[in-house]
Amino acid sequence: MVFSAGKAFGTQSREAARAGDHTQFIESYNPADPFRLRIAADQGYNDRLAAIAAADIFAIAQRRLANELQAVLAQYFTTTAAQGQGRLPLPAANCSSAVVCNASAPAAGTTVLRGYLPSDDVLLNQIMAAKSMSWFDHNQWRTTFNYLLDANCATGGTAAQCGNAFVTLDRSLIDATTTVVGAGNSGTRALLWFANAGSMQKTRLLIALK
Repeated sequence: MVFSAGKAFGTQSREAARAGDHTQFIESYNPADPFRLRIAADQGYNDRLAAIAAADIFAIAQRRLANELQAVLAQYFTTTAAQGQGRLPLPAANCSSAVVCNASAPAAGTTVLRGYLPSDDVLLNQIMAAKSMSWFDHNQWRTTFNYLLDANCATGGTAAQCGNAFVTLDRSLIDATTTVVGAGNSGTRALLWFANAGSMQKTRLLIALK
C-alpha cells in the first residue's frame, strides 16, 4: 500500500522541524492503532492510498527481464554468425532443478524446439556472465521462461531457412492467455515468454526474437 498525504490540512505544519510527526501529514493517524487510516475525502480528511499488487510489480519485472534476454540472445546469434553461421542455443526440454536445465538434442523432423534456456551452453553462459547476470539463476528465473526456437536456427539449419517456422504462429504452442508481441512473421528466430506465473495473468507476455 502506498499512502499519499494531501495538502497541509487545518493546523498541520510541514516545516522541517516536524518532519517526523505523522499527524502533520496524515489526518487520521493514531499511534495506538497505526494500521488503520481513514481516506474518505471530506471536510476533515484528504489522504489517499493506492494498492500495488504483486502482479503489477511482476509485469514490470517481466519486461525488463525480457529485454535483458533479448540482448543476450541477439549477441549469441551475432557471435555465432561471425564464427560461420548464426544460430541460437538449443532449448532444454526439462530441468533437474530451478537452475539446472541441460540442452536437449532435437528429434529428426522437428520444426519448432520447445523448452527452457539451457544452463550448460558455454557461449550463453559466457555472454550472461559478461553482462553480470548472476541474478538470473540466483532468483530462479530460468524455469519461469518458455523458449521456442525455429529448429533451422539451431545447429544444422541453413541461414536461408532460419526464421521461417513462425511465419504463421501456432497458438496451440503457447498459453491461450498469452499476449503476443511482434511474432508471426518472417524472420522470427525464437519466442520467449513467461510461464509458471501462477494466477498472475497480466504477466503472460510473449516476445519475438529476430
